[in-house]
Amino acid sequence: MLSAWTVLCIGVAIFQSCDTCGDDGPFNYRLASIAGEVKKIDGVRLVGTPQPEYNIKPYLSSRKANHYDSIGIEIIHTVEPAAFTTKGYLFNSAFACDPVISYERLGDINIASSEDYTTAYPAGTDLKEIMSVREGYQVQGITIPTYLSKSQLGDRNLFFTFNIPPSTTKTHNLSIKYRLSDGREYEVTQEKKDLKILPVLLFPVKIKAIL
Repeated sequence: MLSAWTVLCIGVAIFQSCDTCGDDGPFNYRLASIAGEVKKIDGVRLVGTPQPEYNIKPYLSSRKANHYDSIGIEIIHTVEPAAFTTKGYLFNSAFACDPVISYERLGDINIASSEDYTTAYPAGTDLKEIMSVREGYQVQGITIPTYLSKSQLGDRNLFFTFNIPPSTTKTHNLSIKYRLSDGREYEVTQEKKDLKILPVLLFPVKIKAIL
């Protein structure tokens, strides 16, 4: 005969499995922190990957300017298991949802520079309209609004690139902020440094070829 506790547990599990999973949770994993690094794009790899990928090198800050399309911003996500759901259940009902592994969704991304990028994008203006994003280092990116509408915020890093050149050569101190669908906000800090800007010296000329 089943004990009262066993019946209670089964009853709770059945109740949980009937719950739905909306954009507000529950989740298996939630974002814990984000960090950022400027990367140098050094050509393209065509072998050993499903799609062409950028060759990436560390960005070394110097007085030499970089072609705007030879620079990428990598955002490193740290996620953690969600011990409790937003609805406060004893068990995490995300395991009864489809898909089984569930992450949070980004509500918005704000990328701004300390300097005027162009006359249409003065200092402090959100630059996401003129940038592309992809998971990993794939050459083919998508618009940030498209990413926001379709993708979950998993544990894969995001890689942002500029689509248009800046007006002049100057150092841009970039700030990047995430706003999640539940209203939580995170600001990118430099990897291994307690700085909330990503400085990069950009040159307003496209490189001749990367393939």
